[in-house]
Amino acid sequence: MQISPKKVGNNPYFFFKLFMNNNSFFKLMKSTSPRLQKKIKELSKLSYKAITLLPNCKSCGTCIKFCPLNIRKFNDKGKAITITTDYICGGCSVCYHRCPNNVIRLISFRNS
Repeated sequence: MQISPKKVGNNPYFFFKLFMNNNSFFKLMKSTSPRLQKKIKELSKLSYKAITLLPNCKSCGTCIKFCPLNIRKFNDKGKAITITTDYICGGCSVCYHRCPNNVIRLISFRNS
C-alpha cells in the first residue's frame, strides 16, 4: 500500500485509522473494556484545526517556522493564520506548543 503525503497531511489520525483497518486491531478491541472501545470510536471521528486569536498575535512567526505542513502564513495584516492548500491542518499541535504568546487554539470538529 502506497501512502500519499496529502492523505497523511489531511488527517492527523491517518495511521490510527490505518491501524484500525487492520484485523489485529479488531482482535485487540474485543479484549478491551466496552468503555475504552467507545472512547476509541468517539476519538476516531474527531479532527482538529489550529486557529489564531488574531488580536493577541504578536506576528513573531514562530508558528509559521515550525508548521510541519507549511500551511501557516502571515495574512495581509501581518498576523499568522492557517491557510488552505493541498494540505489541510490536522491539528498536530506543533504551532500550539511553540507559540510563545499562547494565542493558538485547537478547535475540534466531527468528521463528516
